[in-house]
Amino acid sequence: MTLRRRPRPSGPLLFSLAAHVVLGALILNAAFHYDFSRGESRPPSPAQEQVTYVAVAPAGGAVGGSTLGAPARATHPAVGLVAPPS
Repeated sequence: MTLRRRPRPSGPLLFSLAAHVVLGALILNAAFHYDFSRGESRPPSPAQEQVTYVAVAPAGGAVGGSTLGAPARATHPAVGLVAPPS
């Protein structure tokens, strides 16, 4: 039984490994030292809204009431909703 030697890695394989190691180091360096959160491609934040509440007087009665201050009275009874028979 003869021992077979494994072939040595070729030049292009060694070059590829070295290039990947260098590119990986560059990407990791950029990831840890560059602030990606301040990129120009991000849209500006919306303007802050200001809400103002207005106090209104309570309703004095039904719409179309009298101007004397007394609430208007209904001329006919209101028809309520009726459930269907089935």
